[in-house]
Amino acid sequence: MKPPRLLALSVAIFLALPVADSFAQTIKGSAAQTARPGTQKALIDDSGPDIRDDPRYGRLRLLSDHYHPWTPAGTKEAWEKQARAIRERVLVANGLWPMPPKEPLAPVVHGKIDRGDYTVEKVFFASMPGHYVTGNLYRPAKIVGKVPGVLCPHGHWANGRLYDAGDKEAQSQLKQKAETNMSGARFPLQARMVGLARLGCVVFHYDMVG
Repeated sequence: MKPPRLLALSVAIFLALPVADSFAQTIKGSAAQTARPGTQKALIDDSGPDIRDDPRYGRLRLLSDHYHPWTPAGTKEAWEKQARAIRERVLVANGLWPMPPKEPLAPVVHGKIDRGDYTVEKVFFASMPGHYVTGNLYRPAKIVGKVPGVLCPHGHWANGRLYDAGDKEAQSQLKQKAETNMSGARFPLQARMVGLARLGCVVFHYDMVG
């Protein structure tokens, strides 16, 4: 009984080989078509833009590249047109095109602390309904006329704008003469705001999202 079964199995495999080869060629051809730049548009959307024109599908630009595709505008009119295009690209990249409707900020400024030559206040306002921006507002004690305004994010420091370098690091900063007092060495971000306020600036030190 074994030889007939072996023979039947051999015949089945023999007959299946052309089908398998044909299927493999079909898959290979489909993959080649997908990978071929000229067919990408048709595979995605015949009515849409040709994605081959999108620079994001090209070679990645490196810091070592000397080529820069931007050409400065030669006239005021050309610059105004170019500036508008750059501004719109920034808005699109930040999800602000079109701009959302403006809503009341409803700002709250409270808890004023007087430090002699400057003041610190707590601030929060609604940048959009239900989403609040929080931070501290540093102001010179005496303001005459117009003064510079500075928006200052805290960066990627631990605990954000409340970053505390700790006693050991503060001592190291003092030893290196990078800082002149302990408070500035331990709380360098807040010290920067204080310095700007003492120079006559109004500074908003806000919490970043995330």
